[in-house]
Order: sequence, then C-alpha cells, then structure tokens
Amino acid sequence: MSLDLKAAANELRESGKAFDPPAPHDLRKSRYDTTLPRTNGFSRPLSTLQMLSWGVFGVDVVLAATVMLPLCLADGRWYNLLIFTVWIASAIGMILSAYKATACDPRDKTVSLEGSSSSSTDSKRFCHLCRRLVNIDAKHCRKCDKCVGDFDHHCEWLNNCIGRSNYILFIYATVAAITFTLALTTFSLVELGFVIAEGSISSVQRWRQVYSSVTEETVIGCSLLILALNLPLGICTLQLGLFHAFLAYKGLTTYEYIMYKINGEQAERSTPPQGRKVWKRFQSLPSLFDWFVFAGSSRRKRDEPNEIRRSPRLLAVPIDNRDGAASRCSSRGSSRVADSIEVVIGTPTNRRSEEEEEQIKS
Repeated sequence: MSLDLKAAANELRESGKAFDPPAPHDLRKSRYDTTLPRTNGFSRPLSTLQMLSWGVFGVDVVLAATVMLPLCLADGRWYNLLIFTVWIASAIGMILSAYKATACDPRDKTVSLEGSSSSSTDSKRFCHLCRRLVNIDAKHCRKCDKCVGDFDHHCEWLNNCIGRSNYILFIYATVAAITFTLALTTFSLVELGFVIAEGSISSVQRWRQVYSSVTEETVIGCSLLILALNLPLGICTLQLGLFHAFLAYKGLTTYEYIMYKINGEQAERSTPPQGRKVWKRFQSLPSLFDWFVFAGSSRRKRDEPNEIRRSPRLLAVPIDNRDGAASRCSSRGSSRVADSIEVVIGTPTNRRSEEEEEQIKS
C-alpha cells in the first residue's frame, strides 16, 4: 500500500510538528501564544492599557461636557469657542481612526503555501510558525500569533498590531489624541490664567453663569483636575507623534529602530570593530524621546524563559539585494537607501565566544 504523503503532511501540520525549526525551546508554547490567531484589537483578551484608554477618554468626555462646553458657550469669547471646536473635531477623528485601526486585521495578505498566487515567490519567505508564505517585510507577532505585513509594532493601547493595513489610521489616531489632550490642557490653563489675572471673584462669577452654587475651590479644583489628567497624556502623545515623524524621515519602522538601537548599544560595549561599524551607521534618539518604546522590555525579559532570552536570532535589516528584495529599510516609501547590515537579535548575558559567533554566521 502506497503512502499518502499529502495526508501525512496534513496530519503532521495539524499536530504542530511540521515545519518547525530545531530549537532548544518551543516558541509556540510561550506565554504570548493563544489558541487561535487574534483577528483584531477587539479580540479577547483585551489589554489593560486598552481598557485604561477607554476609561480616561470617558472621564475627559464627561469633564468636557459638564465643564468646558457650558463655559465656552456662556462666555462667548472667540478663543474658548476655538478651543472647544478643535476639541470636538479631534474627539470625532480619534474615535473613528482608533476604531478602524483596532478593528482592522493587519495580517499579511499573502496566500498560504497550499494556495495559488500569481505573484512571484522571490519576494516571499516561509514562516515556520504560521506555516505559510508571507511577504519579505512581514514579521510574526507572538501576542497575536500571526504574521503582519510591513510590521511596525504591537500597540497595547489599541490591542492590535500596526502594519501596512492600519499604520496610517494609527498616525491619524495619534495626531487626534495629541490635539484632544492639548485642547483640554489649553482650556484648563486659560481658566487658571483667569483666576490669576482677573481674580477668583471674577472667575467665580463667570462660572455662576452656568452653575449658580459654584465656589472658588470648585473652579480651581476642576481646572487642576483637567490639567493633571491631560498634560501628561498630551506630552506622551506628542512624544509618540514626534518619534514616528523621526521614523518616517529615516525610513524605518518601530521594530527596525528597536533592533538597530539594541544591537547598536551592544556593539558600543563590544570590542569587535565590526559591531562598532554597525552602530556608527545608525543615529538613534536620546532615551528621553524613545523611553516609551522600551518601557516594558525589562519586565518581558524577566518573564521569558532563559532559552528564549539567550537564543540568538539573525536579522538582515534591510534584506540584501541578492535575495531579490529591495535594499530599503522598509516599504514606507522612503527614498533613503541603507546598506545591508546583519544584526544579531537577543540579549545575551555574557560575551559570545568566537566559536559561537562562527556557528551563528553559518
């Protein structure tokens, strides 16, 4: 009886043993994996930061509806009306863009290995976790358990990966969040400025046009509450927007920036001149401007098993032209062309020996 190879391959694929690269630890059994690939940001489980953002947005809407809107309409000053108009427009834009970016499925659209495709396979590679052909710029997200086309990063605030399908929506949501928080911050500063310039009695009289029993403590307390809630968020979202503007200028994704900086800092401490050469080709931002990118890295390193943390992985950023791929850092449309650099991804606890380096290169 002849062996049905196709049936055997399907059986192995379903059992999770096919196409797996040899490794000391099964990465598919890490804590990041789920039973099925997550479809979008609304798929369970919801992230803590995602639910926190919904709560903060709800509190801001309540404060704006009960404090800012009545005062701006009763006061009638043009700058207050301008602040409220900008806030309304940014709130609507943030809701629409954030919802679309969260509901989007950014997975790589390349057909599976068993399917048919009219595009050339020269620009494709095989993912051993998805068990399918994906585009050369796709990366596998462990939290979503799927390959994302032109992967940028996994956004905890949207609980979704950011890639080719929703990167523009993510930028729209970021710009809207900057405008949203800074509009409320400006309103609170204007109200506190009235208290200082015109006196508390004049400010209380303005507020009593809307609320008859308001006191001086209420005026100052509401203004400080709005300021304390939105000023830190405004600064953080502004940093995020400037960070992505820097990435767009350099033609990098967030993932590529992280890999370059991590390996560049390791090369800066290492003795081989080849590592220092890698670091000199890349100019990173000071930690003051990219701290949020590496905020949870130390906690993840403590939680990951040593086999994963110490396992070396090679990344060619960008891909060499000999593989039939473009030599740009990413497919964001940047006109900047970078040289092909081989980067070692990982956080080894000690310096590798020469034998280990030769084994990695081979």
